[in-house]
Amino acid sequence: MKEVKLTSVIIINDEKGNLSGSLSQSPGYYESYSLRKNIREKGKAIFFENLKKGFNTEVEIEHTAIDSLDKYDYPIAIHYDFTIKTEKSNLLYFNPMLCEARKENPLKSPERSYPVEMPHPIDEIYLLKMDVPEGYSIDELPKQIRLKLNENDDGYFEYLISESNGVISLRSHVLLKRTYYSPDEYSMLREFFNMVVKKQSEQIVLKKK
Repeated sequence: MKEVKLTSVIIINDEKGNLSGSLSQSPGYYESYSLRKNIREKGKAIFFENLKKGFNTEVEIEHTAIDSLDKYDYPIAIHYDFTIKTEKSNLLYFNPMLCEARKENPLKSPERSYPVEMPHPIDEIYLLKMDVPEGYSIDELPKQIRLKLNENDDGYFEYLISESNGVISLRSHVLLKRTYYSPDEYSMLREFFNMVVKKQSEQIVLKKK
């Protein structure tokens, strides 16, 4: 079964001067299985509370929903609305990946003498449309990147971000088609994840007009 995770985010300026957004996500089959187990053990409230902590900024989450929790043949679907209370400082720093950034490399050791076997291929797509906060302009955007895993087209990472007419657009796509990597490929795979973690941690810098 193909493991595709799709996350879509829209953020607008609301009437109170905050950033209001909605996030919709469909995790893949295997991640859905893991999330079902977690939610069954700890409950939906704890699940969304932990999501809130991942934002690394003051945020309110509401209108939460998780579909297909009891339909085990289908991936679950997650939706929630959120409000980010923006401080009115001269510079704002904002990670457009929100709480969906990969925060650490799963391959810890500098070297490895045995193969890497992942439970499933990776296909993670993150899409964002975001209004530039009122009263601010873009001082700096992360640089775009397209990175191939190797010359055999076994995977790639792209991080494409731009601004047009006051709207920031981002597409982040991590694709790894294979699940087995030999010890000789370990350093290549580890560096690939390093680049994903580094890029997804970068922030937009916004400057007060």
